Amino acid sequence: MQYKKWCFGILGVIAAVVLFIAGMNYFVDPFGYFTFQSGDYNDVDFKILDTQHYQRVLKLQHVLHFKDQYDAYILGGSKTGAFCTEKLQEMDGYRYYNMYEFQGTLPEYEMLVEFLLENAAPKKIIVNFSGAEVHRIVNNNESVVMQNPALLTGESQIGEYLDFLMKDVRSSFEVLADQVKNGKPETVHNYTGGERNLDALYNSRRGNTQMTAGNVLRNYESRLERIFADTNQAKYSAECLEVLQNIKSMCDENGVELMVWFAPTFITGTMDYEGTAYREYLRKVAAITDFWDFGGYNDITMNPYNFFDWGHCYYEVADLVIDTVAGKDSYEGFGYHVTPENVNEYLKERQAQFEKLKQEYLETGTVALGSMEDESWIQ
Repeated sequence: MQYKKWCFGILGVIAAVVLFIAGMNYFVDPFGYFTFQSGDYNDVDFKILDTQHYQRVLKLQHVLHFKDQYDAYILGGSKTGAFCTEKLQEMDGYRYYNMYEFQGTLPEYEMLVEFLLENAAPKKIIVNFSGAEVHRIVNNNESVVMQNPALLTGESQIGEYLDFLMKDVRSSFEVLADQVKNGKPETVHNYTGGERNLDALYNSRRGNTQMTAGNVLRNYESRLERIFADTNQAKYSAECLEVLQNIKSMCDENGVELMVWFAPTFITGTMDYEGTAYREYLRKVAAITDFWDFGGYNDITMNPYNFFDWGHCYYEVADLVIDTVAGKDSYEGFGYHVTPENVNEYLKERQAQFEKLKQEYLETGTVALGSMEDESWIQ
């Protein structure tokens, strides 16, 4: 009898611990997983959605619950977050949803296209390449919020739900402790079209010389040295081309318009992929589909004040990308519509620009940049 009491007592303690952990994780919800199940931005009471939240779940659930509100989608990594959906609508009249992902990869975009074709009725899909896909085909970040959700991979959603209930409770304690110390943050506007809220970055970095030096120009000369060594091999170019061909085929088979962009990136943001092999990769991309390249060398990508770090531009630059594609506005040298017919001409021009900058670097040890005094600072 005493033995049974001990067993029941131990089981009771275990059950209490399990319920406590599950309750903490569910109600504190440190990753936003449970809040995001509705897919409704009105349920989100975080100050700003960002890298600590499992936005991949929110975006997929939002598509499932609100797909009737959208005609078109833009996919891509974090660089895609700067594209505002109201501005995108000016381009063609479509109602857009921005499905950017932190540290997204091309295989993930392929799964997203398949998900959209199966669960929504897109008329158009834009895939915004960062350029770095040829350097990184797999997301090796082990953070919980960087993983592909079961809703996308086809794994057990029940298993995933239980897994989040039983996550290490320390994350919940950390969030709860912060709320006790500082109070629950006041809810501010989150861009319900899916784009990234850059308010904090604008407030701290926009037009700030010191912050630009620390976040955009960090290790500038050493990064230039790596670019002009021209040793990058575009390691995963074959895999990227295969995925792009799959995306193109799926869109064609379903009567969906596909548009491909290469995002604007500050010159040193190309450190891991720029070079001869990358330019050959672009030639092969053009054989699959025409595309817009905003990632080359021009006054805008050579002005650090257009970026809040070496890889990410502000809204104004993203707006100019949209206006350029739509034919409403442009800046000389910014954006090139590459087709099978003109790709050789374009790559020859890009090669010449590369060699000119390389010569400047070899002669001076640096490359001159734009400033806040120049027209190339897009405001």
